[in-house]
Order: sequence, then structure tokens, then C-alpha cells
Amino acid sequence: MKPWQNRVFWTYIVCCTLLTCAFSMILVAGCSGEPERQKVGHGGMMVDDLVDTGNIVDNAITAAKLSAALQDLVPNIALNGSDNTDGTGGMTLRVRDANNNNIAQRFLVRIWIADAEYSEPDAQTDFSVASGEELRELEANADYELITTSSGAAIMDINVTIAPDATKTVYVMAELDGRIYTGSVEITNPS
Repeated sequence: MKPWQNRVFWTYIVCCTLLTCAFSMILVAGCSGEPERQKVGHGGMMVDDLVDTGNIVDNAITAAKLSAALQDLVPNIALNGSDNTDGTGGMTLRVRDANNNNIAQRFLVRIWIADAEYSEPDAQTDFSVASGEELRELEANADYELITTSSGAAIMDINVTIAPDATKTVYVMAELDGRIYTGSVEITNPS
């Protein structure tokens, strides 16, 4: 297969082009003291619409300024589990930017539960969307596509079958833009 026919090659070219445009915007704004609107765009959006360069005015490009300018373009997920101590629990999903600030917008996320970290979906007594919008159930009580709330969050209810006075650790994986994140919670049943 020739390189220009390879999807990975074109993805790489587009990413490099976008990063080059973004760095060019930052350098132009940093050198002149005043940001200039560049006529370089991709997909109908101007680069300065994608990257905030208005705060770079002291003729210096630093890692902190570059990180601040690009932070919203690299979302990630935080997963935090909670145990209700009755055989049930929950997992809160929060979409964050590169500096771990919450991003208040909707995201499409795939989320699933398993008995092992980074494993395939494993159905439990109940694993369901409590907050957010269920888009599609891929496997009952195990695997979903969901849309987060406008605050970039979702909550999953968890109910597992365990013996009295026992505990069970379950793992929840979430996928965003091809990256997989994991969190775990130990569910207890004291009675």
C-alpha cells in the first residue's frame, strides 16, 4: 500500500498541520505583543479560534503558556468510585482538560464494567446510567455509550452480587477519543 493511501499517514499529516498552525499563532502573538488573526484554518475553523493566544504578550513562549493555550484540546477522564456499603455503589466520570480542570460541555463516552482492570465487559447485577444520557446499550448491565451532562460528568449505578460480610472490587473503564481510562471501587455487603 502506498503511503498516501494509508489512513494513519493522513491522520499524522493533519495533526502535524494543526500543531504547526497552533505553534505559529503562539509565536506570532508572542513576538509582536499583539495577537494577529491568521488566515490559516482547518475544517472551517480559524486556528486562533482553536487556540487562545490573547494572553501571550510578553515576547516569551513558555511551557506554561503553551500548556494554557492548548489545554482544552486534550481532554481526559477522571473516574471516582463510591461504596454504599449495601452491595451497591457508584462511579462518577468527569471529563477534564490537560491541566485537570473540569470541562463544562457534553462528550460522547463509552463506559463498561469488568472484574479486572482493562478487561472486556463483564455484566453485573446492575450497571446503569444514573446521570447523563444513555445513547446505546452495547451489553446489558455491562457496556454503554453515553453522553455526559453539560458539565462534562456522568454517574453510573453499580449493584453486584456478593455474599454477606464480603467485598468485591469492580473496575470501570471509560473510553474518550480512543484513550481508555480506568477506576475501581470496592463494594461491600455487611449484612
